[in-house]
Amino acid sequence: LLRPAEQALFRRLAVFTGGFSLSAAEGVAADEALSTVDGLGALIDASLLWAERAGDGSTRYQMLETIREFALERLDASDDAAQVRCAHATYFLRLAERNEHASLMPDGDRVLTMLETEHANFRAALNWLDADGEADLLLQFSAALGRFWSDLGHYQEGQDWLSRALSCPPSAARRVARAKAQVSLGMIAVYQGRHHEAEFCLAEGLVDCREQGISFSTGLALIGLAGLATLRRDFTHGSALLDECLVVSRTIEDQRVARIVEGWAFINLAVVARGLGERERAARHLIEALACMRDAGYRSGVMMAMGDLGDVYRDDGDYDLALASYRTALDLGRELASNRVVADIVEAIGIVAFTVGQPERGVRLLGAADALRERLGLHYRVAENDAAVGYVLAGVRSALGQAVFEAHWCAGRGLGPTQMIVTAMEPFATATLAALTPREAEILPLVAAGETDAAIAERLFISVRTVENHVAHILAKLGVRSRMDAARVAGFPGPYDQPR
Repeated sequence: LLRPAEQALFRRLAVFTGGFSLSAAEGVAADEALSTVDGLGALIDASLLWAERAGDGSTRYQMLETIREFALERLDASDDAAQVRCAHATYFLRLAERNEHASLMPDGDRVLTMLETEHANFRAALNWLDADGEADLLLQFSAALGRFWSDLGHYQEGQDWLSRALSCPPSAARRVARAKAQVSLGMIAVYQGRHHEAEFCLAEGLVDCREQGISFSTGLALIGLAGLATLRRDFTHGSALLDECLVVSRTIEDQRVARIVEGWAFINLAVVARGLGERERAARHLIEALACMRDAGYRSGVMMAMGDLGDVYRDDGDYDLALASYRTALDLGRELASNRVVADIVEAIGIVAFTVGQPERGVRLLGAADALRERLGLHYRVAENDAAVGYVLAGVRSALGQAVFEAHWCAGRGLGPTQMIVTAMEPFATATLAALTPREAEILPLVAAGETDAAIAERLFISVRTVENHVAHILAKLGVRSRMDAARVAGFPGPYDQPR
């Protein structure tokens, strides 16, 4: 039988959802009459609790759900239910506030993993604050979790809680939280493709953040608004907002975070330059961004800049350099397989695959990226990439036929996050027109024009067998399997694959 103090600890621990750490138990359920460690030991001995060791060496405690339901009934029937739930909400609010910028920390991946482990407890605390009418604390908590929801792709959940928290008029003491929440909601709306709402939230948040002197959120709002302006092709306004962001970044006290925000500004200035067709300037901005992100030791930022640099190389037709950049970025993101940047890069490799004559590989990768985007609720793309995806999908359907297209598309969508990255990292040959002999270079445009081998032989005064050999060498050197793919890789218009 449990002693009274152990019974009290048992029912209080039921407030946790999805388990808890020792520090959480001490912060929420501690009792002067009993050492928390001794109490946990007694509950484990009574088979009411079990402990499991995490990969980082920490211990996490769990209750079977049926046991937790019984303990929760006991808690709700006790006099300390409200106090325990308040302590639970307060503990996890403080945890969220201490780690508000978790992804930007030197050990950000570890901290984000820890926060994701506590995700169910965050939800439980938010629900209790909402049900109890604690509008100010709900706003404060939601603002602290804004980056968590955004960084881990919990867009819909973030939208729901931030919208709910912002719907209540806050007290004067929560103006900072409201400003941060507006910017977080605006950035999530950008990713969800809700551009009108994003513009409203970011513009309002920018005004409030400037007034409150919140440099980081000011910079974030400027980046979001610049992204929306660039999507509208208002490059002048977008550039002006990003130039202001560079100035604001210098006012951020934490120099590491300042360098990250500066790097984000350069990445987005590269998007503007790319939209204007100024690829050299885009590449220069991305080199500056890489320097910022490497100085800060910010892996996700390096990954983003490398991916965007790959896009610039792809625009220039340098597919080898593009793939090298994409794969360097993906190698950094192996542990972030559900990240929005990963979706963009896998999609980009799919575009390259199609362009160099590997439509099956391309459609599988585009399908995998589409499935990840669907899971995240991600609808944002840079305009140039959006156009490239549309062009490729139309081209693949035409090249493969609808039935084959759908088979490869579904196969790609069925890939898990790890399989998706492994598939994207697989090497494949890219086209190298420089490897063609003068005679092969002479034959390729005729193949692209749809001429038969016999017609080409007659035109060039050579035998049909010689033409067949040249065509075979062309396909091998370009790393493609069909005349159509060879023509597309070389940039010639159709018709293709005419009877020989």
